[in-house]
Amino acid sequence: MSLRTDIHLAFDDLAPSTIGMPERVVQSAHVGRAPKQPLRVVGVIRLRAPLSLVAVLLVIALVVGALVGGRLFNDWQKFHHRPVPVGVDQAQLHQLEARKMDTPKIIAGQPCSGPIDAQTGWWGPGPIYLFSQVSTGYGTPSITRWGAYFQFVAEVDPTLNATVLIRAFDLSTNREVLFVGALAAGPLAGSDVLSGQPVEQHAELAFNAGQPPSKASNGYFQWSFTAGVEDTSPRQPSGPATLPSQHCTAWRIDAPTFIETFVVSL
Repeated sequence: MSLRTDIHLAFDDLAPSTIGMPERVVQSAHVGRAPKQPLRVVGVIRLRAPLSLVAVLLVIALVVGALVGGRLFNDWQKFHHRPVPVGVDQAQLHQLEARKMDTPKIIAGQPCSGPIDAQTGWWGPGPIYLFSQVSTGYGTPSITRWGAYFQFVAEVDPTLNATVLIRAFDLSTNREVLFVGALAAGPLAGSDVLSGQPVEQHAELAFNAGQPPSKASNGYFQWSFTAGVEDTSPRQPSGPATLPSQHCTAWRIDAPTFIETFVVSL
């Protein structure tokens, strides 16, 4: 007998017997599996792409998401930034806002007037009247890079005790007249710097006629506010706007029991 044979026999004596081991392994696998359950074949699909291409696509997705998300957030913020002036009933204000919006129309060449009391300079058919020194020729607007602002006074019948909503349009430019100050309401429309102070612009003005800011004057309560019209001419690099000599503006005043419409020349 050779030396190699002696070595193999020695290893066989020391190692545990493996006779029947493959058959037992297969049998154990069949016993552990539920009867009649087919073996699953798991397929692995490997997607191979250059890491640089994946990085570029990821950057593009992040940039697009930021732009779209930022725009949606700004729109959401403007819509939901709706200040309600002190004392105004929010539910009543929403009812007035929901009314169909109709304003006077001016045909080209037709004078922008009325109704107005020529003796007093008050605009409107009542029971609410508007007055502006600019419209009567005794005042000047405040000019900014955005446009021009006019000081107004609303004269209100003292028997009126309800929410009042005022909106207006510049018929010369087909743009909304915007309001600034404590009585400004509605969605945020923009911002500006007026008399060195930052201001927020809104497309509505509202107040509670039953809570006047001061005592009656000549039998009427008076509410002061600021309205602005935008300059749509080509913008200059700096300096104030250059506005046309006249703006024809259409106004609408809503209250629970009436609607007023009239035009004001500024």
